[in-house]
Amino acid sequence: MRDAVDRAGCGLESGVAAAVLLGYAAYRHTHGSPADDLFAAIPGTGSEEPAQVPLGGTEIDDGPVALMQRIDSVTAEMPDDPSVLPSTRMFGHDDVLTCTVPGSATPLFVAGAGIARYYGFGRTLGSALNATLMSYLDTCCVGLTVDPAAVPDRQAFDACLRTGLRTVLSS
Repeated sequence: MRDAVDRAGCGLESGVAAAVLLGYAAYRHTHGSPADDLFAAIPGTGSEEPAQVPLGGTEIDDGPVALMQRIDSVTAEMPDDPSVLPSTRMFGHDDVLTCTVPGSATPLFVAGAGIARYYGFGRTLGSALNATLMSYLDTCCVGLTVDPAAVPDRQAFDACLRTGLRTVLSS
């Protein structure tokens, strides 16, 4: 993922968000729903409030590099002061939330056993899914929380998510 985002000139968060969005858009297409009303809530640089990024069919269809760059530019423009954020709409059942949580840069242990990796899981807050990227040492893991009412076909979703990830990794 680091190589893919470096090639695109973006941050790691934008690569993960793009992979999840491409996967969810593919899932919606698989089930006959367009992705032109898809919103992504993505944390901005220096802001506690997420950027709400509307993603229509053209943004998804422009390819992974363009999508990562769009996400990166929108989140970079978020103000440092959350009190000056524009009003945002509530999260909908077809929205995607992403979150990045910095983890430990030093090894951790539980009862003397070393921890190899750990995952963060966030609430969906009414959206279809939340993807939480959490770092640990030199690794990042992504925890997914999925609303089963929004994503009832788990096998198709898993396949679409893998495709979205492969698409970003190969960009």
